[in-house]
Amino acid sequence: QGEHQVCPYPSDSAQPDRVERRQQIAQVGVRPLGTSYDLVIIGAGLAGFMAAAQALASGKKVLVVAAGQGSVTLQHGGVSLPRSGNLAAFAAATPRHPLALIGAEQVLRSLEHFRHLTQAIGLPYALDLQGIPTLTPTLGQRLVHLLPPTLADLRQTESLLIVGWRGFWDFLPLAPRLSRIRIRSRLVDFPHPAALANAVALGRAMDQPAVRQTIAQAVQPHLAGCQLGLFPQLGLEDPVGCQHHLQSLLGCPVAELPALPPSLPGTRLWSRLREHLRRQGARFEIGHKVVAARTQGGRCHAITVHGLTRDVTYSAQAFVLATGGLIGGGLQFQKGELREPIFNLVVPPPKDGWTRRGFFDPQGHPLFSLGLVVDRRLRPLGANGEPLYDNVFACGEVLGGGTPLTGQSAEALAIATGEAAARSVHAG
Repeated sequence: QGEHQVCPYPSDSAQPDRVERRQQIAQVGVRPLGTSYDLVIIGAGLAGFMAAAQALASGKKVLVVAAGQGSVTLQHGGVSLPRSGNLAAFAAATPRHPLALIGAEQVLRSLEHFRHLTQAIGLPYALDLQGIPTLTPTLGQRLVHLLPPTLADLRQTESLLIVGWRGFWDFLPLAPRLSRIRIRSRLVDFPHPAALANAVALGRAMDQPAVRQTIAQAVQPHLAGCQLGLFPQLGLEDPVGCQHHLQSLLGCPVAELPALPPSLPGTRLWSRLREHLRRQGARFEIGHKVVAARTQGGRCHAITVHGLTRDVTYSAQAFVLATGGLIGGGLQFQKGELREPIFNLVVPPPKDGWTRRGFFDPQGHPLFSLGLVVDRRLRPLGANGEPLYDNVFACGEVLGGGTPLTGQSAEALAIATGEAAARSVHAG
């Protein structure tokens, strides 16, 4: 095998500027070499961050490269296990699913590690393998096994009040029917109407103690007989502090409703995880797209990243592919095939076709539930069933098996496989 660069995006032939840039790379070899790392992680979603956390704990020198923030900002933060947490039954029914490949013990260990990580960043998630009922953005119910501190735990709740701000059209306090829970809704005036322009401004206003005191005075008369107060959102920078202050003022538990994307709980989680990993020693290159992989002899030796002024190549001992599924751009349709564009890996087509009657099919639409086929160490496999590269590992939604549009196991898939991929790197 000769040395070659895997040039993604075959459809770029219609874009002369990209073709010319790749021709230049081919003529002069790689562009200026960046620092060499023990591990380069491609993707900055939840899977990539979990891989980075595990690798840093193992003493690795880590670089995280990503074109954007990843789909964690689209998720409202709760983590659900498949089959309501019965991993043994799930593995028996779907033995090739990534969670089944890495095993129930590893999955549960990774959830516990994630819980400790959220404690370290000041967003302590609650873990209950029996499941915690909470609300969805559409005010339905969902059973999760890890719950962010600011979202509603409905296990002991029989009555609640949904509060909305008059003039805040991003949220209207509807009162849906939920089994066994009595719900009331009220619109009240927000003390600073200018803050209702968007969720960020509202979150900053909610971070101010004086604003919370005024809100408590307006909401208190409507809370009679309610065990839980639900707000459109809590503070932007200090949601837990905002929550605790409102609870002390109102004398009852307080939570925020999960919003439709972009999700404030997901955005907070992403920002705090990134800062925590940076302090632990990880380097980040966010906003820079990986345009090629340099491979030889069944190994990847380097990736080429499109920088602002030039292409830079980073070498490493191992690489973790955490670029997401179709939504995140980690998988793309090219010439009638679903492919991973960086290493030009082909996703096997579904046996029963690409379409479903319902876009939100409860079993998962194939467009979002398919992914790369991997071995137990999470290395992508070729058509012969053997790993294509000894030192390339995949995790998260690029593997398929999660259904991000319905929230079924997508976050658990990211957490468990991200950590497992880094463990495989450390095992050598």
